[in-house]
Amino acid sequence: QLFPLMGKLVFPICFSLIKSNSRVIPEFEFRRNKMGKQMKIGKWLDVWFEAYAKPVYAPNTLSLYMDARERMQKNSPGIEEWELEDLLPVHFQTVMNRMADRYAKSTIRHIQSLYRMAYNKAMDNGLCCANPIDKTTLPKNATVKKVVAMTKEEQESFVQAMRMLTIKDQVYIDGIFADGPAARRIEKSAVERL
Repeated sequence: QLFPLMGKLVFPICFSLIKSNSRVIPEFEFRRNKMGKQMKIGKWLDVWFEAYAKPVYAPNTLSLYMDARERMQKNSPGIEEWELEDLLPVHFQTVMNRMADRYAKSTIRHIQSLYRMAYNKAMDNGLCCANPIDKTTLPKNATVKKVVAMTKEEQESFVQAMRMLTIKDQVYIDGIFADGPAARRIEKSAVERL
C-alpha cells in the first residue's frame, strides 16, 4: 500500500503535493471510515449494480456490464480483492493493454466504462478520492469489430428460407437472433447454404 494507515479506522482520502523550498512535501487529509475498513472493488461493484445500475439501465445494458465484469475477472482475477484506493491508473491500463490481444475495442470500452461509472459513484460516496480509470486510454492495437449486415436480397432470401422451416426451427432461430452478434454469423451462413 502506498500510504501507511493510522490504525484501521482512518485512511487517506486526498493526497496533494505542495512545493516548499524546492522540495515536494506530501500533505494528507484523513477521514474516519464508518465501516472501519476500506471497500474492496468487488464488494463495491456488487453495491453499484444493485443501487445504481439495476434501477437505471435496461436488461441488455446490464448484461453488457455483467459480461464486462466477468471478462475483467478472467484477465485480472485478483482485482476485485483490491481496495478501491489501491488501484492506480497504471494497473488498469496494463490489464486493458493485455486484453487488446483478445478483445475488440468496443469490449474493452465497455469494461472501462463499467469501472469508470463505479468509481465515480464510489467518489460520490466518499470511498475514494480519485477515479484511476479517468487516466486510462483504450489500447490502439485493440481490434475494431466489423459487423457485416445482410443486403436486401440476402434478407429476402433468408425470410423465404425461414418460411420453409418447421415452427420449432423458426422459434430456435428467432432465439439465436435475439442473442445478438452470433445471429449475424448464423444468418450469413444460412443464406450461403441456400
